[in-house]
Amino acid sequence: MLKTVLEVMLLVLLIYVTVGALFAALYHWRGMVRLDPSAAGAGWFFRSIITPGIILFWPLLARQWGRAAVPNRTLIDETISPETLRRLHQWAWYLMVILVPLILATALRVRPSARTLPAFPTGLESPSHP
Repeated sequence: MLKTVLEVMLLVLLIYVTVGALFAALYHWRGMVRLDPSAAGAGWFFRSIITPGIILFWPLLARQWGRAAVPNRTLIDETISPETLRRLHQWAWYLMVILVPLILATALRVRPSARTLPAFPTGLESPSHP
């Protein structure tokens, strides 16, 4: 049962990252300049640095991009206050404090024991001469 749950979680993660990678390609092509005009001349180095963040936060960027697509709407009026950011960061830390130990405990629980692993030759044995 636990193995099935982990397989489903990995599949969901794979789908999320795949959609994020596709979104990142589209975002680099069309969306980044729309949301941040100062990034219009950004080179490949800058784009490669921010790509993991785009893949991770693609739902938020997609929402912002959708909001920016509405005519006569500016994103400047919708800035996030520092208090809201602090609250979001606090919740992110709480989530990490809960999830990281759970993930580590699950990994330790699921890992194969030494009895189930095949013997691995070390190559340190002395060669036998006939």
